[in-house]
Amino acid sequence: MTPRALVADPTEPLASKLRDALLSAGFEVAACGSLDAAVEALREQEPDVLFASASEMFDGALLCERARALCPSCPVVLVFFPDAGDPDGQAREAGADAWLQAPFSPAAVGALAMAMQNVRRLRAQVAQLEKELRGAADVQVSRTSEFEVLKKLLLIEVKRSRRYRYPVAFLLVGVDALEARAAGLSLEKRTTLLAAVLRQIASSIRDIDLAVPSSEGRFLIFLSHTPPQGARVAAARIVQKVSRPDGKPPLTVSVGLACYQPGPETDRVSFGALMREAAENLRRAQHEGGRRVEGGAEKPVRRTTATRPAKP
Repeated sequence: MTPRALVADPTEPLASKLRDALLSAGFEVAACGSLDAAVEALREQEPDVLFASASEMFDGALLCERARALCPSCPVVLVFFPDAGDPDGQAREAGADAWLQAPFSPAAVGALAMAMQNVRRLRAQVAQLEKELRGAADVQVSRTSEFEVLKKLLLIEVKRSRRYRYPVAFLLVGVDALEARAAGLSLEKRTTLLAAVLRQIASSIRDIDLAVPSSEGRFLIFLSHTPPQGARVAAARIVQKVSRPDGKPPLTVSVGLACYQPGPETDRVSFGALMREAAENLRRAQHEGGRRVEGGAEKPVRRTTATRPAKP
């Protein structure tokens, strides 16, 4: 099915540039020049992504608020003119998922739109998980079953990486001192908090990577074709983006890494060994005070070859 984008902008040159870029990226595009028309379009059919102008002529922040109420899973991108001050801060305050500032290239628009599709998909998965957590008595059984399926898929990926000689990495993200920091929160608020953490993690990685909950307060990330150095960069970005020690409640995360880097000989690696290494590195990171990354050293495991005794 062709993904749908909605462009809300009263200025024809900017709206045309966005529309052309999205069409080139394979999106079906609808355009609106007023706030009321954009709201009506959101009511009629939820788009896969909304690009809303943020200027004196168009209240993109208000449209973002309306979109959140009408289409909770639809990502919103605010579009700013070149003279806009602090677009990042304005986008955060409005609750937008991302932002663009003119001038921008068609390739940047297309790449951002594709990334927002992944955000929308993950948001829908999180919403479904929240629904299950609130309404089902056997949620833990369901999550365990889903995670077992995931483990089988990742096992295949590890075997494939060993066969075709490319690096992979596992990141195990854990909320530091979850019980203390979430004390007093209701089940619904606790679930909402962890869902927000998962959304932030998903926005910190590539759309080809995979991030899923593995247990309460822990999230497993699989990075394909990623060497140890790249995995550490991704882990540090997650710790920086997700942690908010001054928030309410205060929250920080740590990351344990486990990496497979093919060596000059036939390496031996297993999904279980990588998971254990990631869990041990996460434990070490949290024991050291949290909000840190542990692991990720380049340590290929080489196959040992038995030697035959010399003939007499």
